[in-house]
Amino acid sequence: MDSSKSRGKVAVMQYPNQPKNYDAVLGGYVPPPLTGAVLGGLPGVEKRLASGDVEVRIAALKEAFNYGQSGVDLVIKALCDRSPQVQRSAYLLLKHRTEPQVCNALKEFNFYPFLECYVTLKGHQKSVQCLTFSPDGQMIASGSDDKNIKLWDVSTGRELRTLSGHLSEVTCVTFSTDGQVIASGSVDGTIELWQTATGRQLRTLKGHASSIYSLAISPDWQTIASGSGDTTTKLWQTASGREFRTLAGNRYSVTCVTFSPDGKTIATGSANKTIELWQTTTGQKLASWMGNNYSITHVAFSPDGETLLAGSADGTLNVWQTSTMKLIRTISNHISQGTCVTFSADGKVFAVGSADGTIKLLHTDTGEELSTFQAHFYSVKAIAFSPDKQTLASSSWDRTIQIWRCH
Repeated sequence: MDSSKSRGKVAVMQYPNQPKNYDAVLGGYVPPPLTGAVLGGLPGVEKRLASGDVEVRIAALKEAFNYGQSGVDLVIKALCDRSPQVQRSAYLLLKHRTEPQVCNALKEFNFYPFLECYVTLKGHQKSVQCLTFSPDGQMIASGSDDKNIKLWDVSTGRELRTLSGHLSEVTCVTFSTDGQVIASGSVDGTIELWQTATGRQLRTLKGHASSIYSLAISPDWQTIASGSGDTTTKLWQTASGREFRTLAGNRYSVTCVTFSPDGKTIATGSANKTIELWQTTTGQKLASWMGNNYSITHVAFSPDGETLLAGSADGTLNVWQTSTMKLIRTISNHISQGTCVTFSADGKVFAVGSADGTIKLLHTDTGEELSTFQAHFYSVKAIAFSPDKQTLASSSWDRTIQIWRCH
């Protein structure tokens, strides 16, 4: 046996408390002087997490997992570190873990200030008016003033295919709940249904007398609702493409339409500042009220269906209780005109895009601003959260789509 290896083994046996691979040796000499210190195991990690050096604390976090649950607890504690860099590192180390205590800690953690653009999608020749994530979060569909719909791979930013068929600008696009079909609406007054896997045009729905401004698909994928400049909202059978009901009574353009999470109610917003609620199965109007001081540009139900968010052309957001139509909160702290709004998948946060190119993220319950960042150089036209709420996508007059993630 090699005598040097033999001596090494003897040394380990004689001095079992010597530093291991994940221990720190404090001292400055090798071997350390009598004034030096050897910190091993979890105490060493804890000591470094108390350091004034951010890089030392981040390095200690990466080692903490080698010490079991106690190490995980230290990383959770670091979510409240005084340094944003350490908070971000702790979040990235924890975000894919599934332990209950980790999941509970992440529910309360605000990672939105750490969102960064990790890929820019380029390919449209004109303004990108609308976008949406596929139900599995792996694709984005976008519609543009160039009359085309494009499909993109979220992880790589690669363009998958282009869907061409509309005769004018594409204003709205959405996936079916199973992700196999895409519906798009256009200034040409038509709705097109496309097969996601091939890009094949399946069906054209005709009936509106003017531009289509908004589309929504019921949770069971049986019904498509479309809002139009002809002042009506039409309901269509998805399977046959047959129009089976027209919701009328408003004399102004229907600018936005959405289904409640259970599919039983439809909310519409119009250019005359009005919000209306309709029963899906009968078409009965359930409620109508003046929602904002300017034209309603967007409406969105919270995932639990208990609140309705309405955005208007002046940048003001109103949050309404759907059961009573009571105004819960008005938010008007936007730098510029609000252009689009969306809820995160868990409903705790909503995002607002503005004409100045910024995106604001706000807490649903309090209206507290969680983060603001410059997303584009021109007006933000559409925003969407991924189903897992970890990714945000935005599009703009600048012809690009930005994908934002904490990474």
